[in-house]
Amino acid sequence: MPVTLSFGNRHNYEINHSRLARLMSPDKEEALYMGVWDRFKDCFRTHKKQEVLEVLYTLIHGCEREN
Repeated sequence: MPVTLSFGNRHNYEINHSRLARLMSPDKEEALYMGVWDRFKDCFRTHKKQEVLEVLYTLIHGCEREN
């Protein structure tokens, strides 16, 4: 059963448990991983999944500090 995210804009977004678990990983490369099919579909999306994953990763883990 997917998790539903609602941001008050009359749209609900669903994210499956495996993607959520991957996003929780501290390893950024693993958290943002997209398979071949998702990367192919991203070429045709107006709102890129890769960008959404990066935003969600930042929301979950916060901004990294550079020394």
